[in-house]
This record gives sequence, structure tokens and C-alpha cells, in this order.
Amino acid sequence: MDELSFRGLTTHPTVSRPPGQVSTSKMSRLLREPYYIGQITYQGEVFDGRHPALIDRDLFDQVQSMLEQSGRAGERRRIYEQYLKGSVFCGECQLERGVPNNRLVIQRAVGRNKVEYFYFFCIGRHHGHCDSRHIPVHEVEEAVTAHYRTVQLDAGFIEWVERAIDNVLSDRQAVQAQLRSQLKARLQQLSVKADNLVDLVAEGAASPPPMWLPASARYTSRSVGSRSSLGASKTT
Repeated sequence: MDELSFRGLTTHPTVSRPPGQVSTSKMSRLLREPYYIGQITYQGEVFDGRHPALIDRDLFDQVQSMLEQSGRAGERRRIYEQYLKGSVFCGECQLERGVPNNRLVIQRAVGRNKVEYFYFFCIGRHHGHCDSRHIPVHEVEEAVTAHYRTVQLDAGFIEWVERAIDNVLSDRQAVQAQLRSQLKARLQQLSVKADNLVDLVAEGAASPPPMWLPASARYTSRSVGSRSSLGASKTT
């Protein structure tokens, strides 16, 4: 699947999900699709279509045989996570063939003792463009580590990074200080409004909000109001 993604075959992107790798199960379904030999499926039955066949029947049958023998048709293969996956390229292709973009993809192998081994190999091997060997993962990791030990950052670059970090931290602190000031001012406004409302209630110029009354008082107030309305209706 790494080679297919490298060639541009990915899932359709959506608003919430970027394009990704096509799963093995989806690819298995695609390879079993009779559309490629000029047929269509309708309600579980296969009919000859009006479109021309894209491949011949012999090739299609060979693919089906390979899917059956592999025992992976419709199954979901394991995805092997490795922190260098997708970020290392074949140096042999770049130096000897002038091809800089041939990725090293990871492959799993199981020995006779049922022990798993993982290797990186150049994707160019699939096309016959590269004859480099399969490289154990630990050798690639050691080579990458050894390379980065030789990398020396320019003093100007280090200064630029430090200045950028300081600017980001300063901006963040300024934003936090502004937000704190706004919240403090808002709290002061609410406190003044609450004090004014208390004064108005104390002077009898306003009724206390329901949430200021205890539950029993709110219930009594509603009961008195209901009785008054009932008495007024009887009088009329």
C-alpha cells in the first residue's frame, strides 16, 4: 500500500479527514470487481455490461487465484508503525541513479523460529530500478542517529530560533494578561450592578430577583398570587 500511496492512489479527502492510504480490504474488493472485465453486478447477479473490458479474463483470473492463495482477500493487514516510516529515502538511488524520491518502505518477515523481523527496502525494487539490499530497521535507525550527530546548527539559526521562541512566549503572556484584565473589569462591572440592585431592593424601588429568594418564599409567593387571581375571578 505504500507504493500505491506514493503513486498518488489515496482515499478521497473530506472536510474533516485528509486523503489517506487505501486499506487492504478496500483494495481486495477493487481487485475482485468484475467491472474490469466488462461485467456489472446487480442484486447479487453478474451481467455483461455495455462498457469495454479494461483487462482480459486471463489476467483477472490470475489475480483472483493470487488473492485466494494469499488468504488476505477482504482481511485487514496490520499497520506497522515506525517513527522513521515515510521519512527515509534510498541513498543508492539518489547517488548512483539520480533518483532522489525513492522511499524506503518497511516490510515484516517471520523466521523459522516464528520471530518477527522488520526491514526497510527501496520502493524502486518493485520496478526493477534498484537492487539495494533489505536493511534491518535497527541499522537504519543507527545510520540516522549517526548522521544527526554530525549536524551542526549555524549560530545565526540558533539565535533566530531562540528569538522566535521568546516572541511566541511574550505574545502568549501578553494575550493572557489582556484576558485577565478583561475578566477583572467584567467582574467589577457585575459587582457594581449587583450592589445597585441590592440598593434598589432595599429602598423598595425594585423586587428581588426570584433566585435571591429561598425556595419556600418562591413557593409562597406563587401560592398567594394564585389565590389572588382566583379570588378576583370569583368576584367578577
